[in-house]
Amino acid sequence: MDRVESTFLTLTESPGGLGVNGADFPGLADRWFGLRELRVEVTRPQTPLATRNAVWAFLLRSRDADAWKVAAAGMAMPALRHIAATLTPAYRGDIADLDAEVLTGYIDVLAGLPVGARGIPARLVFGAFRAGLVEVASYPRRTPTSEPVDGHDVDASFDHDRSAAA
Repeated sequence: MDRVESTFLTLTESPGGLGVNGADFPGLADRWFGLRELRVEVTRPQTPLATRNAVWAFLLRSRDADAWKVAAAGMAMPALRHIAATLTPAYRGDIADLDAEVLTGYIDVLAGLPVGARGIPARLVFGAFRAGLVEVASYPRRTPTSEPVDGHDVDASFDHDRSAAA
């Protein structure tokens, strides 16, 4: 996910970075919005649902160009990172593998949704979450070791956390 975010930030550097005309979306001002600013705008609770849906419909229509595929993933990065962080405590594998599966689930849904689909943001996020859950389920659950240490059961297999991987 770090590489996608880095590429997104590079593609959206001003001046000349990827962006949209706000007049093309209900509820946005008639001016240029760089995608970094647009990402903030669509995540604000005050942003109307019609605006969000119009932005995601545009990203879906633009997905055939590689730069816009990265843009669509970058626009969703806050949600994708949240999904991965939510699943991390239950995950037994390498954090990078979980991140990759969450991102892959998102991209798979993005690639398969028909133009004009309804509920685009929810479908994309659910695809990412579902892929992450499948990855989590592919590892056995944690069990404490049978040998107590200093009178406490220890789960020696738990040796990572998301903050250490960042």
